[in-house]
Amino acid sequence: VAQYADACNLFNTPELSHKLDVIRAHCDDVGRDYDEIEKTALMGMNVNMAAEKPGAVIERAEGLAKLGIQHVIFSNAQDVDMSAFDTFGKEVASAIHKL
Repeated sequence: VAQYADACNLFNTPELSHKLDVIRAHCDDVGRDYDEIEKTALMGMNVNMAAEKPGAVIERAEGLAKLGIQHVIFSNAQDVDMSAFDTFGKEVASAIHKL
């Protein structure tokens, strides 16, 4: 990533901060500006629960932003009440977009 990549996508795990530190160290080693690399993270979630508790999802996304993640890719593996997408879009996506 440090030498050749324009972007990297990481999983939102407890090791995420460490992985970003490793990329930063490799960038230093090869003389690359760490901030040139777009950093994204996959965040698993349940849209139904996110619609019920949007603050929890927003808080998780804020934590990723503080680590330097620029884009969050949401992954939903549950059946979804389609009205939950409306709430998710209005409350969660709009708040995260501002980060």
